[in-house]
Order: sequence, then structure tokens, then C-alpha cells
Amino acid sequence: MAIDNAEIGKRIRMLRISHNMTIEDLSIAVSCSYDHLQKAEKGKRGLSIDTLDQIREYFDISMDELLYG
Repeated sequence: MAIDNAEIGKRIRMLRISHNMTIEDLSIAVSCSYDHLQKAEKGKRGLSIDTLDQIREYFDISMDELLYG
């Protein structure tokens, strides 16, 4: 199964918005730069497994849910 950065970015954005967070809020919470997270949400960049794990942990979801929906 291939990892689709654009779909992961959409899921991260939906999670962030559903928790009433800005990109800046989430970038601080998971120690990722604003610019990098913004590009990741747009599917223009991928995120490291460590950052994905921090996001997964922050939102209390499984890695499968984050990666594959």
C-alpha cells in the first residue's frame, strides 16, 4: 500500500480544524515548523515518521488511521 502525502495532509488538516487549532498551534504541539506543516497539509511535502507519530499521539488515533484513513 503506497503512502499518499496529499491524503495524509488532508486528514491532518481535518483533524486540526476539528480540534479548533491553527497550523501554528499544531506545529508548536508537535515540534514541526509552521512552513513544513503547511506544505504537508497541502500534500507538497511529506512528514517524517517521528512527526507523524507525534501527530498521531497528539490526536490519540492509530497510525493506520492517520496514514490510510
